[in-house]
Amino acid sequence: MNNMIEVIDVLSQMGATVKSDMGTAVDGLAVLDLDGVTIGVNMTVEAVRRIRFSIDVKELNVEDDGKLCELMYRLLDLNTEIDPVAAAIDSSNPEKPMIVVRTTLRNVDLQAAEIVAEVEGLMQALGEVYEIVK
Repeated sequence: MNNMIEVIDVLSQMGATVKSDMGTAVDGLAVLDLDGVTIGVNMTVEAVRRIRFSIDVKELNVEDDGKLCELMYRLLDLNTEIDPVAAAIDSSNPEKPMIVVRTTLRNVDLQAAEIVAEVEGLMQALGEVYEIVK
């Protein structure tokens, strides 16, 4: 995959629909819907070419330190089972931190099948993470 248009085309063939597309044909950010799940796709062509797929699972809203510690333990433990996908906390908006499921591919001669497999793994991990945070 050499550009964002090709990546979006592969995801469209999986049944995804584009909700928004910002950037250029080469890099940028797209938001797609696949089976009711919103997937963010970020492609960069800087020194390290990469494609990042990310799904917001749930807003982190735990006020009890003990429950937060247990949640973090369970998510970190799950990360050993859902590799190469990772459950994480996205604090880019400090007012609304989100539990996310994320994976990144190096964009070096990627084939469509690699993207399909990565997104399928992401969707499977989403189910496992959701069971923990629901």
